[in-house]
Amino acid sequence: MSLKRLLSAALVTSSLLAAGAATAATLVTLNPSATNGLGAAGVVSGADGPFQAVGFQSNLYSTLTIGGNTGVQGFLETGYIKITSFMNSSNGVVASGVNSNYGIIGNFTLSGVGAWAGNFFNMSPVGVSMVVNLLGDPGNDGVGPMVNLGTATLASSPSPVAFAIAFGSTALGATGDALTSLSANLQLTPAPGTTGVGGFFEAPIPFNIQLAVGNAGGNSANTSYTVDATTGVVTVITPKGPGVNPGTANATFVPEPGALSLAALALIGVGVATRRKARAQA
Repeated sequence: MSLKRLLSAALVTSSLLAAGAATAATLVTLNPSATNGLGAAGVVSGADGPFQAVGFQSNLYSTLTIGGNTGVQGFLETGYIKITSFMNSSNGVVASGVNSNYGIIGNFTLSGVGAWAGNFFNMSPVGVSMVVNLLGDPGNDGVGPMVNLGTATLASSPSPVAFAIAFGSTALGATGDALTSLSANLQLTPAPGTTGVGGFFEAPIPFNIQLAVGNAGGNSANTSYTVDATTGVVTVITPKGPGVNPGTANATFVPEPGALSLAALALIGVGVATRRKARAQA
């Protein structure tokens, strides 16, 4: 399969994942004005009140190292996801870039083992680990002080993560552009003081973060790689800097089935209690 075909498949998969998740995500409420126990310094944004999360369009910057250019190899990717756009379900307005009212950064580590098939490297789902530390950025400037929002790890559901990358050449000393695809289902453990009334995450708890990452607009030039001429170690970089087109990511906050079940049970309980009270009064 060519690089372009792989990219198309990756982007279609990412779009479907993000679109499906967005439909289910409307019950997760965020409150950017929450103090999170830190006073004014903890407010991510005081410009807007709570809203329901539909979807997040974000950028990804990272460095990926693959232990060699043939066979089965371990890999390690580190970097961060900067959420630059928030969609507010109440009015459909999207604020992006420097005009965004909200700032969340996810510092992440992804590690595991994968295997080469020609110029393609595919991750094995066995033994993979992904950890994302979410930080609220009150100034949306990357300077801080940051607000700890919690840690997300891979959910226990089947196939919680898929990762693949394609190269033009994997010969010793080769360089060029690469195309990547990553999807992950993460379970977030919110930091103490960030949930419930007055917290950044209001309802429901717990919930998952569904992440889909691909190359922006079919542009493979935003991810470059080198193959060490001696060791065969492959280094892939999605950089950050002026004029750089970063990797794109879609993140969606999705209620866990258990959270929805609890909410349904609560509503049923309220209904039963109301009927009992009405009968008693009659």
